[in-house]
Amino acid sequence: MIQQKEDHVPFGIEDAVDVSTRVIGLQLDLCPGSRSAIRADRFAIGYAWGFCGGALAALRIENADLYRAFSIVCRQILSDRDAVRVLAGIPGMAQDERFQDGEATGMADARNCLESDRPSLGLVLHLSGA
Repeated sequence: MIQQKEDHVPFGIEDAVDVSTRVIGLQLDLCPGSRSAIRADRFAIGYAWGFCGGALAALRIENADLYRAFSIVCRQILSDRDAVRVLAGIPGMAQDERFQDGEATGMADARNCLESDRPSLGLVLHLSGA
C-alpha cells in the first residue's frame, strides 16, 4: 500500500520517478541484455511509459508532466544516447498496438505495486517470452 510521507507531505514527481526507476530497473536487471534491447522494443517502451503514468496517478500527483517523468526514468535506466532515441520516438509510437499493450500492462503494474503491494513483473514476462 502507498505509505504517506511524514507530516502528510504530498507525493511529488520525484517519488514517481524513484519508484518507476527502481521497479523498471529491477525488471531489466532480471533479463540480461534487455537494457540495450529496450530502445527497439515497442512493448517495453510502452510498459515504461505506462508504469510512469500509473505511478503518477497512483501517487495522486497533480499537474504532473508524464513526459518529464519518463525522460528522467529513461535517462536513469538507459544510456543518455538511448534515452534520447526512445524519447524522440514516443510521439510516433502512440498508435502502435504493441506500445499500447505495453502501456496498459505498465499502468496496471504500477497501480498494483503502489496500491496493493503486488509485485510488478509484466516487463519481465514480456522480455523472457513467458
